[in-house]
Amino acid sequence: MSPSAAAMKPTVLVHVGPSPTARGGIARTIGLYASSALAGEYDFRVIPSTSDGGVVSRMLVFVGSVVRLAGVLISHRDVVVHLHVASRGSYARKRLLSLLTRAFGGRYIAHIHGGGFHAFATGGGVGRGRSVRRFLEGAATVLVLSQTWSERVASLSDVRVATVIPNAVLLPAGEDVPIRLTRSRDVPRVLFVGHIVEHKGVEDLAAALILLGEQGVRVQAVLVGAGDTREFTREVSAATGVTVDLPGWLDDAAVAQEYADADTFVLPSRVEGVPLALLEAMSWALPCVVTPVGGVPDVVTEGVTAVVVPPQDPEALAAAIGRVLGDSALRDRLGAAARDYVGRTHALEVVCDALRGVYDRLGVVPRHDSGVVS
Repeated sequence: MSPSAAAMKPTVLVHVGPSPTARGGIARTIGLYASSALAGEYDFRVIPSTSDGGVVSRMLVFVGSVVRLAGVLISHRDVVVHLHVASRGSYARKRLLSLLTRAFGGRYIAHIHGGGFHAFATGGGVGRGRSVRRFLEGAATVLVLSQTWSERVASLSDVRVATVIPNAVLLPAGEDVPIRLTRSRDVPRVLFVGHIVEHKGVEDLAAALILLGEQGVRVQAVLVGAGDTREFTREVSAATGVTVDLPGWLDDAAVAQEYADADTFVLPSRVEGVPLALLEAMSWALPCVVTPVGGVPDVVTEGVTAVVVPPQDPEALAAAIGRVLGDSALRDRLGAAARDYVGRTHALEVVCDALRGVYDRLGVVPRHDSGVVS
């Protein structure tokens, strides 16, 4: 920091993405940042660009984000806009806001979250590819969730080095995490958390549960999340020994209770970034059964922190779930290793330190370096 830094005003640091109260991993991430020490260390602001409402409501929120961001850019000389980006509508909104930021002399960070971003960028013809290239190359820096995604971003533009900022989780206190090795129940609980949609592999999960029922394995499947569950319920309801609980989207405390009550976590996705639900399950020392898609292979090791199965393979999925449920020592070993890994690499404090490094490289002036008391 230069000798004159103490005389400078703090940089206005604006995080733009879904409302922190909305559903989904990006909203959860922004909420965690806003609740962390970063919010006190910087002139930290959140401008929601979308919400969980209907089409009209979401459009009004976006128009409001344009107005609010323009007001910040006009009123302050040093503004860094941290854009949290997925695909489709999310990208369109952030692309417009990136142009607005540049027009008023601000800088923006492109933080890529969505597991389908690469397919989106390459699947829309020359025009979309050019738009994504300009968006990435116009950013002050590009952030991604894993090394796999750093390589994919490099293939989309001349941005050869994207900084890996892992998804953050609040690590539950050790005394809150159950000892699953000694747990004994007649019907084990298999937990899924996420949007109940095709690309999350819910059809494969349904088929796997039916196979387990046919093999005489009794299971209670708990699917936490929003989506059309009618087909899932219709398929699984006839399976012998399998019950299904569909509580819908739950608040943080209720989801935490589901993690604590579960015996294993399953996420048989076909497309992913680095799913926050998986990291949260690992933080609760849950043995996990997952597919090696997107950035998942960057955060799990087969046989060490999770059991990994091929995507769209219900037979392998059923076999893996049955193996984990039938081996208490394996559950304990996987869960302990998973929690240790997440604590070292994805705990909120660890991720905040990494973000501080990014902001420092960009010359973002925090409150204490500007003489402002937080």
